Amino acid sequence: MNHTVIHSGEEQALSRGVVLVLDKRLSRSLVLRQAVSSRILTARFLHKHDHLTVVVVYSPTEDSSASSKDKFYTTVESLITSRPLHDHLVVLGDFNAVTGTNRAAGFECIVGNFGCGRPNDNSLRMLTMCSAAKLTIVGSWFQRRDIHRHSWLSSHGYTMKELDHTLTNDSSLFKSCRVFRGAESTAVTVLSFQRCAICILRVPLKRGSKIVLM
Repeated sequence: MNHTVIHSGEEQALSRGVVLVLDKRLSRSLVLRQAVSSRILTARFLHKHDHLTVVVVYSPTEDSSASSKDKFYTTVESLITSRPLHDHLVVLGDFNAVTGTNRAAGFECIVGNFGCGRPNDNSLRMLTMCSAAKLTIVGSWFQRRDIHRHSWLSSHGYTMKELDHTLTNDSSLFKSCRVFRGAESTAVTVLSFQRCAICILRVPLKRGSKIVLM
C-alpha cells in the first residue's frame, strides 16, 4: 500500500484520534505536519502557486462539557490564525454539528442554500468560528440527495445527520462535495466512523495532480 498515514492521538491505540492518509504523490508535497491532540492534526502541502494548510478535527459531542468545547475551538482557532497568511486553508472532519438553514443571522456567506438540520450549541460554535475566520461550509453550497449528504446514522437506523463538514477560505477551489457509503483509496483521506465525505479541489500540486479530501 503506497500511502502515508498521519495519526494524532494515542500511539498504542490507532482507533483513537484523527488520521490523514496520503497517496505517494501527495506525500511528496507534504512539507509540515503536526500531531496536535487526539482531536486535531494539521498538515501543510506545497502546490504550484503557494501552500495548502489542512486541519483535521474531531469535535467533542454536543453533550460534552463547555470547557472541553472551549479548549477544542480555542486550539483550532489558534491553528487557523497562526498559519501563513497566504495559504489556502481547509478545515475538515467530524464537527458533531449541523449547519442549520438560517442564513439571515449574519451567516449568509458561511452557509449556502443547502444547509440542513436543527442547530445546537456545537452548530453555533462552528458557525461563530467560521464567521471570525472568514470560512465557508463547502457542503452547504452543493445540492445533493440526502444519501450523499448525511454522514451519521443513528444506531436504530432512522435518524440521519450531516455532522462531517469541510470548511475553507476559498470555495472556488471546490468542484464538488458529497458523502460516500464506503471508503475508497484517494489522495487525502480523513477516516470517519460510519461514512466518508469526499471533496474535489482544483489545487494543483507541483506535478499537476489534484487533491481529493475524504
